[in-house]
Amino acid sequence: MNQLKSTLLEGFPMDPAPDHPSMPLRYLSPTRQEILLELRRRGSATVDDLAEALNFTVGAVRQQLLTLSVEGLVTHHPVPKGPGRPRHVYELTAAADPLFQPDYGDFYRRLAEQVEEECPEVFESFFRRETNRAVRAFQRRAQEENVTPEGRIDQVKDCFEERGFLPSIERTPDGGLLLTLANCPVSSLAEGSPRLCEWCSRAVGDALPAYDVRREAWRGDGKSRCVYRLMPRPENTAQSA
Repeated sequence: MNQLKSTLLEGFPMDPAPDHPSMPLRYLSPTRQEILLELRRRGSATVDDLAEALNFTVGAVRQQLLTLSVEGLVTHHPVPKGPGRPRHVYELTAAADPLFQPDYGDFYRRLAEQVEEECPEVFESFFRRETNRAVRAFQRRAQEENVTPEGRIDQVKDCFEERGFLPSIERTPDGGLLLTLANCPVSSLAEGSPRLCEWCSRAVGDALPAYDVRREAWRGDGKSRCVYRLMPRPENTAQSA
């Protein structure tokens, strides 16, 4: 136990300075925060896209993107669009990921890795219990408020929003939905313990029993975001018809 304790506390940032690499987005200027958040939500965007979405001037956005590019937080590539000069599409680099992480992410990642390695049954039991607890609380709230299956979608989105996942919902032509999580506030932890992502996927399915839930994209596979496809189960489609 003493060895475990000393390993976990080694390098723990007890009093980080404002420029500590694990510090979140809030320490940047409001303008840069909004640009980085919009890029995180969209995945990629042009200068005009950002200016329109944020109600900034094109010149202001271009200037901020230039600075962010020099700092290695943003990259861009040309996209041809008919005759004339190509547009440039901007997106975040991996160097920007720590800005969206909670404080002490490395510490909790080491904690999870060591517990999983030395006490796998404790690790498994903990995440099973926490997942079940969260799902039960969600289901209790849905029952108390008499929420419809579609209403549950909004509640799931709200839950992810409150926890910093930057979720969005998109309807698909086949009658399904895409739940996209543009950010992962626990990515540092999940990198060392991908089982955490499996429990997250299971929680989404348990919270939405009227839908078949399938994960179509995963940050663990190198994608920029996690995407879940939600398809209404046939029995629920028939009941609503």
